Amino acid sequence: MCSTGTRHYAQLYRSDHHRGFFSSVANPFSTSNAFAIGTARGTCLVAEAEAQWQWSASTTFSNIVGKGTRSDILAVSWLDANVVVNGSRDRKVLLWDTRDPAGTALRFMAPSTISHVKALDANRILVAGIEDKLQVYDLRHPHSSRPWLTFPAYKNRDSIHLGLDTHANLVAAGQTDDCVRVFDSWTGKEIPLRVREGDVVGSGRNQGPVACVKFVDGEQGFVGERGGRGLRLVVAGDRGVENWGV
Repeated sequence: MCSTGTRHYAQLYRSDHHRGFFSSVANPFSTSNAFAIGTARGTCLVAEAEAQWQWSASTTFSNIVGKGTRSDILAVSWLDANVVVNGSRDRKVLLWDTRDPAGTALRFMAPSTISHVKALDANRILVAGIEDKLQVYDLRHPHSSRPWLTFPAYKNRDSIHLGLDTHANLVAAGQTDDCVRVFDSWTGKEIPLRVREGDVVGSGRNQGPVACVKFVDGEQGFVGERGGRGLRLVVAGDRGVENWGV
């Protein structure tokens, strides 16, 4: 449900039997509401225009690369106002210029199935996947699939459903040992996380798989359960939604 002034409107989208939805992200560079959605048949855009939501077939790319191979787009992120980064089940990282439905390029291959892609800035892309892979790639070296930075403490054996979020130079990642770890995106090193007031530990344990993590800046109005302001990490897992200090 969305609203504009006093008007409220909603739109229901149904996929055909060949399409499944895996990921979505809003365009942070756009003044209008626009979303990129990763599916089993490529990536689509859903955009708001004149108080209506439109799924435009002209702004859809099909992720067919090579000899007719097709793979699910499990992760999407906006590199700038027009370019979407796509991560696939079969390890492809593709860039799509949404102004041209055919303007999709395979940039490099990751070492494992991709569960998350995050544009850290105009040049660096964070790629998370199974087999304990969390890496940063520099797009200024387009012909190399070697990562610019790795995160040795990241643990994800086989899940594509663990939460991950970024804020400034911080990366928060759920792991298959039921922990959340916070890393520095410039060094790859783990940063201690304050799970409870006054406690500093290497990681936060959630007693179950971490489905979602999200950084929230207290200076923007979010107040923690103890009334403290500052950067917080909201964690959703088996024991509900929790508010952790960073």
